[in-house]
Amino acid sequence: MKTPSKIMAWAAVAALTIVATLSMAVPVLADPQTSPTTTTPSTSNTTNTTNTTNTTAGNGTAVCQQIQNLDTTRQAAIAAKITAMQSDFGNRINGIESQQQTVDAKISAARAKAQAAFENKIQKLLQHSGLSDSQKTAILAFQTSVEQAEKTRQDAVDSARTTYRNALIEAVGNYQNNLATITDTFKAAIATAFTTAETGGCDSAALATLRIDVRAARTNFASQRVADKVSSDIKSLMQTRNQAIQDANATFAKSVSGYSATLKKALDS
Repeated sequence: MKTPSKIMAWAAVAALTIVATLSMAVPVLADPQTSPTTTTPSTSNTTNTTNTTNTTAGNGTAVCQQIQNLDTTRQAAIAAKITAMQSDFGNRINGIESQQQTVDAKISAARAKAQAAFENKIQKLLQHSGLSDSQKTAILAFQTSVEQAEKTRQDAVDSARTTYRNALIEAVGNYQNNLATITDTFKAAIATAFTTAETGGCDSAALATLRIDVRAARTNFASQRVADKVSSDIKSLMQTRNQAIQDANATFAKSVSGYSATLKKALDS
């Protein structure tokens, strides 16, 4: 069964995978194609000049149309990637909450079962023949001490789990905010690049500049992702939680060992 901590860690990784493809949502910018123009051979300079002008104008229109088509495609692609990212986060967070509820229910059931088994053993111990009143008192004292130690252990474990979950939610929230910020920056940079290209003459130079600007936006987007830091933070939170639980278990075991020695001494007397 996947634990809540692993699911949350995977949420960040899965979201990173989707976001990583966001920068690729902008279509590849192809080199502009020069449309062949058929002209009637002529020795007239005027005719040659006119033909050259028409060819240039035609190429400019073709480049403009290419840029506009690319712009339309990239807007739809980026929107789809962002929607997928948001949906993925929402689904996974809902899954985490559901999984945490399942884990909490199982822990409660396990604790109740353990308590019932402990009480059953105490009752069987009390039913032994030949026990003195002092020995019965020692058994009941042992029960009270163990139950108090168990309550202390459970409180420590629950506190560690709650602290972990709260810190985890904060870490993932910060990660989502980072993604939202750098995604908005990326979208704005790409939009500016296309607007500049569409108003910059619609020539080969404009298309080349667009290609450079898009590449720069992608590079900047990739450099601002903090997935590695988030993964490291989550790992640190898990280690802190686990250590707190181990310490609580060790303290409980040590206490019970002492209570058991005291009870054994009373029963042997």
